[in-house]
Amino acid sequence: NDNLHNILSARDYKLRIDLEDWNGKTRYVEYDTFFVGNEATNYVLTIGNYSGNVEDSIVFSGKENCDINGMAFSTWDVDNDVDDVDNCAKDKKHAGWWYNACTRANLNGIYYNGGVEENDGIYWKNWYSSDYSLKTVTMKIKLHFRRCS
Repeated sequence: NDNLHNILSARDYKLRIDLEDWNGKTRYVEYDTFFVGNEATNYVLTIGNYSGNVEDSIVFSGKENCDINGMAFSTWDVDNDVDDVDNCAKDKKHAGWWYNACTRANLNGIYYNGGVEENDGIYWKNWYSSDYSLKTVTMKIKLHFRRCS
């Protein structure tokens, strides 16, 4: 995460996430801002405005406990989520991610062949349920050039 923070600190970036199911259908989302804080912030995630052809599962308006914008990164041994009972990273089989009271998108979950129905796989809940493990997910960053007004 330090390397990612160092890259993102140098310039403005946006994030694109490409999703593919086991039938070859694809979807994408883009966020016009993507930044990860440093170790002192526990690698807090900052995500900007959404666009795409699938409903947003990261900055999920209407469900505050699912929105991961502003959340610190959690791992199985460092619980930074806001769930008072569970450690979401541990529950998702050691998947490090930015969890709130868990998440509607788990892109670091276990890779299951054939869309296996397990809730610890790789999922985008607003496309399929959290029990459907996607075939591929790619996260890409790109320089974001802002226009002068």
